[in-house]
Amino acid sequence: MNDAADPIDLVHLERQTMGDAALRAEVLAMFVAQAGALCGEIAAEADRCARADLLHRLNGSARAIGAWQVAELAGRLERADPTPQDAGALRQAVDAATRRIASLGVAS
Repeated sequence: MNDAADPIDLVHLERQTMGDAALRAEVLAMFVAQAGALCGEIAAEADRCARADLLHRLNGSARAIGAWQVAELAGRLERADPTPQDAGALRQAVDAATRRIASLGVAS
């Protein structure tokens, strides 16, 4: 059973990776690398369309592993101009997911 406050929905992740531990580790490591890079690009991107594309990519990546808070924030920000507070909340959600992934023994 997965705690609703857990930054990663482990039940969803297990379904996505068909219980394959090596695949789970691979997709989690890919998320950590991609999410970190995307957050930096999102923060630096002034063009609204380009930023929306980056947020869309982050949303999809987060949904793939069950990082629902990241996905919800990225999806909401994809449709609006993010404020500095929004960007901070997104970064915090990504950091929480990254810490949770690290606690699972996945190296980034």
